[in-house]
Amino acid sequence: MIATLTKRFFDKLRRKSYRDAYVAENVAMFTAHQIRALREQRKWTQRKFAEELGGHASVVNRYEDPDYGKMTVKTLLDLARVFDVGLIIRFVTFPEFIARTRDVAPDALEADGFDEKQFVVFHPAVSISGMNVTPSHPGARAVIATKTSGGKFLVRKPLSEPVETRAIANG
Repeated sequence: MIATLTKRFFDKLRRKSYRDAYVAENVAMFTAHQIRALREQRKWTQRKFAEELGGHASVVNRYEDPDYGKMTVKTLLDLARVFDVGLIIRFVTFPEFIARTRDVAPDALEADGFDEKQFVVFHPAVSISGMNVTPSHPGARAVIATKTSGGKFLVRKPLSEPVETRAIANG
């Protein structure tokens, strides 16, 4: 990661005051850009989005303003509810923070609302090779995986209880 950072930027990151300001600015900017990208992904105007939130268009305008930066966790949860997406608030290392917040292109910020087809339950645990799904080893426990927008499977933790499985045809 360091190789991709400019020396000047890395020198700035060595200063605690710069890191603090960098995090504050980028959290506000990234959040505002993602809210706008999610609204536009759903083809909502600011007025329609405000109606979904139960507020006024001026509130939406503030949420989409990178200079605002005063959203509470409750506000973020309300936004997640309206967009029908999950919300992660997590402390991370600086390299991870930089990697996750660098790309603010709209397509990188989109998140589909809940859809049952996003989940795949494999039982027993499987390996995926092309279109073939085969058990990884005898007696393996079920795992749940989510299919990312890029078509890759992100495997989550094994399930501790039996689950009903069924094949879901790709639509």
